[in-house]
Amino acid sequence: MDWSMRKKNRSDFQAQNAAIEMRQISYDRLTPKIRRGTSGRIVPHVAVPVKLHLKDIYRLLKNYFKNRFFDQVWVTAPLLVFVGIFQWWGLEHSWGAIGVTAIGFFAVTVGLMVLVEGLRVGVIPFGDAIGNTIPKKRALPFIVMIVFLLGVVVTFAEPTLALLLALAPLVAVEQAPYLYFLLNDGASMLGWVVGGSVGLGLVCGVIRFFRGWRIKPVILGALAFAVGMTIWAWLTPGVRGVVGFAWDCGAVVLGPVSVVLVLALGMGMVSAVARGREAVLGLGMILLAAIVSVMGVLGLALVTSMMVSQETIIAGAQVSKVVAVPLSWTHMTPSHEILLALRATLPAMLFLWIVAQLFLKEKFQESGMLIYGMVLSTLGLAILHVGLTFAYAHVGEGTSILDVKGLVGSSRFGTPMDLMMIGVIAGIIGFATALAEPGLNLLGTAIEGRTNGVIKKKKLSVVVALGAAFGTLIGVLNSVVPAVSFWVLVPVLSAMVLLTVFSSEEWVAIAYDGGG
Repeated sequence: MDWSMRKKNRSDFQAQNAAIEMRQISYDRLTPKIRRGTSGRIVPHVAVPVKLHLKDIYRLLKNYFKNRFFDQVWVTAPLLVFVGIFQWWGLEHSWGAIGVTAIGFFAVTVGLMVLVEGLRVGVIPFGDAIGNTIPKKRALPFIVMIVFLLGVVVTFAEPTLALLLALAPLVAVEQAPYLYFLLNDGASMLGWVVGGSVGLGLVCGVIRFFRGWRIKPVILGALAFAVGMTIWAWLTPGVRGVVGFAWDCGAVVLGPVSVVLVLALGMGMVSAVARGREAVLGLGMILLAAIVSVMGVLGLALVTSMMVSQETIIAGAQVSKVVAVPLSWTHMTPSHEILLALRATLPAMLFLWIVAQLFLKEKFQESGMLIYGMVLSTLGLAILHVGLTFAYAHVGEGTSILDVKGLVGSSRFGTPMDLMMIGVIAGIIGFATALAEPGLNLLGTAIEGRTNGVIKKKKLSVVVALGAAFGTLIGVLNSVVPAVSFWVLVPVLSAMVLLTVFSSEEWVAIAYDGGG
């Protein structure tokens, strides 16, 4: 008798013993006796409040926090070790600076744990419920309008995009005049163009859901326009500097909260519409929002180049003066990070809540869990931002300003091998950051469930993270050799087009939303 048979027989024997020893207990023994008052009516039973000691509370919460905390530790701990070694060996930082970095990584771990839990219990169910309800109660034109406005709201509320726009003082007007113009005089117009582009991309995704369009023609058409506009901008004098910025905008237009919200919204709509291949139709909105925003920024730069000359921009920049303004409390840690977290979570959630109350007349029974999830998401994002501030504050500055001893104005990292080492470090940071991305975790969970475990969440996350690592490495090298971006970007996009043509609909949808 083999082991499996012995195990089965033993289980049967245990089940038989359990059946033999089973006893029936009267329900009256489990409930208090009925008491009647002086009037003969039954007196309601008031249960004795359960008193929990600190030891009991610890036992209840230990496993709850343990599993969620160590899920994030597996992502942040290797990165902490690597960054710590680089600080000690490459940057020659003191143990105090390394300790600050360690504290920052601990805060990042806690922030990720709280953020993911908030998204799981609040944001995801809310987005899925809205997406499932709105097609049943409203027509397509109304849905298109709401989705477009949602895209504009989440774009203006996205802290990462605001930080990207804040790089205006670092742009040299002589090298990138039109980028300088867009980030300074044209900042307002740039914000509206990016917001409208994100809204338009989300609208295209929603229309695809309702019409049952295949995703490959939509993606190929969008990529063809994006690649064509990239080449056009690269060949236009003065607009070349906008190319990298435009693609960076496409990567940051949706943050961790808004990505999860849009994914949940799309999956909810698909469950209500149920046209075409449901496993594929729930994806694509993230990609279209990113691609259309890239085209929007490039289009704005090209139109600006036709209306304003480079000489005018350079002359205007030389006249203007930069006045140093002391930082207010809103730009200091931790108030700055808290405001960024509130900005990332509240506008989009409040917008959808207003839509649900005023237009859908929908009351959610789990409103308490929704508020709880929003609070956790905001708190987790704030802790995450504070942790990132402390974790990377010394690393970035030290890498850029460290000089060789005895030689003023030189850099320790001047040889190609040194630059490659910095690129590898950036790639590892990009890899770990992608693994910790809540949107990627949600996408992996959804894909694993819809494919019945054929596509594993861990494998999908690792593959996407490797792509993010390669992209981050190229981005760092581009900061030293600007021509790298074009000569790498165009071949990579061309390879993407070929892979898209020869891949199935399912893999195309998964790949592009994973990358988005």
